[in-house]
Amino acid sequence: MLLLRRSGRRFPGKQKKVMRFRSNGEGRNENDVTSSQNFVHHRNNSEQMDDDMTDAFWTRNSCVRLASNKVRFLGARSCGIVPEQNELKVATWNLLAPPYSRIQYEREQWRARLEAQQRELEKVDADIAALQEFWCANEEAVHLWSEWATNKGYQLIILPRTRGKEDGCATLIRIKACSQIEAYALSYDDWGDRVCLIVKIAPEIFVCNTHWTFSHNNSWDPIMRKHQARKLADHLLHLRARAILILGDLNGNQKDPALVHFAERGFRFYEPEATDWVSHYAHTNKFLACDFLSTRGLNVKANSLTLHGQVVDLTPKKAPEFRVSDHLLLSATVTGLAHGSLSFFEETPTPGSTGKDDSPTPHSSSSS
Repeated sequence: MLLLRRSGRRFPGKQKKVMRFRSNGEGRNENDVTSSQNFVHHRNNSEQMDDDMTDAFWTRNSCVRLASNKVRFLGARSCGIVPEQNELKVATWNLLAPPYSRIQYEREQWRARLEAQQRELEKVDADIAALQEFWCANEEAVHLWSEWATNKGYQLIILPRTRGKEDGCATLIRIKACSQIEAYALSYDDWGDRVCLIVKIAPEIFVCNTHWTFSHNNSWDPIMRKHQARKLADHLLHLRARAILILGDLNGNQKDPALVHFAERGFRFYEPEATDWVSHYAHTNKFLACDFLSTRGLNVKANSLTLHGQVVDLTPKKAPEFRVSDHLLLSATVTGLAHGSLSFFEETPTPGSTGKDDSPTPHSSSSS
C-alpha cells in the first residue's frame, strides 16, 4: 500500500480496523478473513472549500486505501474449480438507486423497477455484471437480489460507499464461469465517498467495478475525478496481474480529462460504433456517454459491444415504475482470459506517487 503523506492542515479522524475478504465457498455468508489498521478520514460537511482545494492538495492524497466498509458475499454457493475459459460475457449498469431518483418511489414501485432490472439482466445473460448505485442500505432490496442471484447461479458481492451513503457497487459473478472468486474493497480516500470493488476471478486476473464522482461545474470535482483516475491506475498497475477488466460508470466521456489520463496509463476503452452514442440521462438534464468497459491485457470480441434499451426510456415518466434506470446497460464479450497478455511489470510512478504499492491482494486459492 502506498503511504499517504499529508502536510499542512490536519483532518479529524479516528483509527479503525478494515477488512479484506475471500469467499470460502459458503456463498451466503459474510466472510471476515483478515484485518489490518487504516485511517478513515472524515470531513465536517459544514467546512468550506478553501485554498487547499488545489491540484497539489489532491496529489498529496496519493493513493487508494482499503475501505472500512465490509464486503458481503451473497447468492449461489461455489461449485469448485472450473476449467479456465478464454472468453466471458460481461456487463456494466448503473441501477439508479431509489434514494437518488428525482421521483419518490413507493415500495411497490421500486420493487417493480428491481424486478424489471433483473429481467433485463436475465436477457443479457452475462457471466460477470458490475452494478453501480446498488441500494445497499435497504435490506429487503439486498435480499431480493441475493435470492435472484442464488436462483441464477451467481455469487453477489456487495460494497457500500463510505460514510454511510445508501448505495454502493455490486458485482455478480457466475460461479460456473470463474475458477476463483476473491474480493477486496478500496476507497479513493477523498470527499466523493466513492469506492472500488476488485474481484479476483482467476490467478492474476482481476475485475474492477467502480463509480467515479460526477463532474459538476465547480472548482473541485474535476480535480477530484482526475486523481480518482490516477489513484486507480496506480493501484491496478502495481497488481501482479496478467489481465485487468474495469467496468463502471465513470461520469464522463472519453474526452474527459480523467478518462484521458486513465487511457494514457495503458488502459484501453471500448465504446459503441456510433459516434453519437449516449448511455445516461443525468440530473443536469443532459445526455452523457459515461458507462464504460476498459481493459489491459484483454480484448473485446468484434461487434459484441452492445447498449441495451432505448435512450427515450432514460428520461422521467409519469409512471415511474417504467423507467428501469437512467442508464443503459452495456455488455460485451471479452477474450484472452486463458492467456492474459500482461506480464508482471513495474511502471514509472506518476507525480505525487511514492513509486510503490504495498496494498494487499487476495490470497490465491480456488473456491471450494
